[in-house]
Amino acid sequence: MNKGIFVSFEGGEGGGKSTLIKMLEQYLCSLGFRVTIFREPGGVCISEEIRSILLYKGMEPLTELLLYAASRAQLVPQALQPALKENDFVLSDRFMDSNEAYQGYGRNLDLKMVKEVVALSTNGIRPQVTYLLDLDPKIGVMRASAVTITRFEEESLNFHNRVRKGFLAIAEREPGRIVKIDASKDLKTVFGLIITDFTHRFLEKTR
Repeated sequence: MNKGIFVSFEGGEGGGKSTLIKMLEQYLCSLGFRVTIFREPGGVCISEEIRSILLYKGMEPLTELLLYAASRAQLVPQALQPALKENDFVLSDRFMDSNEAYQGYGRNLDLKMVKEVVALSTNGIRPQVTYLLDLDPKIGVMRASAVTITRFEEESLNFHNRVRKGFLAIAEREPGRIVKIDASKDLKTVFGLIITDFTHRFLEKTR
C-alpha cells in the first residue's frame, strides 16, 4: 500500500513548473516531511536516455507518444511506486496529462488511443492532485525560449494553443483533481495559491 501523496505539475511551456516544484519541496522538507521529485520523461537511467531521444527533430507523433509511454512504464515500477511507499510526498514535473494535451490535442492523435497508451504506462497510478499552470502560449514560449530552445519551443503558436486547449479540457473534466492556476501572476503569488490549496487538501489533516 502506498504511503505517499502523489502530486503532479502540468501546463504548457514557460509556466514555472520546475521552479515551483523545487519551492514546494523546500517548504515541505522544512516542515519535516520526506519528499521525492521526478520529472517526465526521465527519473531513471533508461527514461533519461529516452528523454534525450525525444529532443530529435522530425519525429512522428505516434513515435513521440510511445516513447513518452515507454519512459513512464520504466519509471513507475522502478522508482515511482517505491518512492510512494517510502515518502510522504512525491512531486512530478509532468505525468499522464501531458500526453493527452501534447500528443492528443497538439499532435492531433486519436484521443481514445492516447488514453489507452497512457493507461498502460501508469499501472493505475494517478496523482491525488495536479496543479495546472495555465498561461497564454505567447508568453509561455517567450519565457521558455529565454532559458533553452528545444523543438517544442520551435513549434507553431497554433500547436501551443491546441496544447493549452487540451489541458483546459482535462481540467474541466476532472475539477476535483486538477487545480488551474493563473501562471501569468508573479512567482510568489502563484506559489501562495498552490500552498493554500495544498495545505487545505493535505497538511491540515496532519496537524
